[in-house]
Amino acid sequence: MNQDRDLPMGDIDRLSVDDDRRQAARKQAVQGQGNKTGGGGQGGGDEPPRRPRQSAAPRPAAARSGGGGFWIASTVILLIVALGMGAFMYRELSMVRAQLDNRLSESTERLGSLASQLSAADESFSQSAGQVQQRLDEHMNEIRKLWDVANKRNKGWIEENQAAIRTLQGKDTEMSRTLATLRNELNTAKTDAATAKQQVTELRTTLQQTTVARNQMQTQLDLSQETLRQLESRVTAQQKTLEDVRGLLPQLQALATAQGQGGGVATRLREVEAAISAFDEYRRQVNARLDALQAR
Repeated sequence: MNQDRDLPMGDIDRLSVDDDRRQAARKQAVQGQGNKTGGGGQGGGDEPPRRPRQSAAPRPAAARSGGGGFWIASTVILLIVALGMGAFMYRELSMVRAQLDNRLSESTERLGSLASQLSAADESFSQSAGQVQQRLDEHMNEIRKLWDVANKRNKGWIEENQAAIRTLQGKDTEMSRTLATLRNELNTAKTDAATAKQQVTELRTTLQQTTVARNQMQTQLDLSQETLRQLESRVTAQQKTLEDVRGLLPQLQALATAQGQGGGVATRLREVEAAISAFDEYRRQVNARLDALQAR
């Protein structure tokens, strides 16, 4: 068997320390049986072990002597084999026990080392925990001091910021109102712009209509001017004729008086003068209308 094989440490409790004692007891029992068998051979080697009687005839003496030697040899061989196996098993068990003792001692040493390490670690941890707690207390004290200083310093800032916030809120309210007013004004301006746009559209339409009317009036004015020129030429001709008639009027009156018809000729001359005056008045009205149209 391998002497350096590894045995599972978890099976130590299953092994019994009394196995060696039991093996030794078995060896002693086997040796005692061998001694008893050998003693019988020395004292009565010619007699085999007793057997139950049989009905057959007794064997010869030579046969009985050979059978006893066979049994003695078999017993000796069995004893030798048993002793060898016992010695081998004892040796193996001794080696296993030695290995178990070594492993147990090593485990005990390791457990002791582990316990010492754990105790050292516990002490180190306790010291570290104490130092950490001390540093934590120092840091907490510093934090409290800084918090007190910051609280006193920030308290004034907070009050100032709150006042500024209230001021900004008031300004925000005013700006909201102003914005609402501006929105209303913007809506009004949009409405006015829409109205103005509509008015501009209407004015454009009116202007177009006025332009058309003006063109029509210009056409009428041109026609009127042409008519006026014709009338002026006619008036000029009539005035010339009237002047000629006025130049002939004294002669016509003298002739009518000489013929006794002066009253009728004078009446007709007055009618002609009235017609000429009416025509002049009409011409002046036409000129005034033309001036008014040109002024537009």
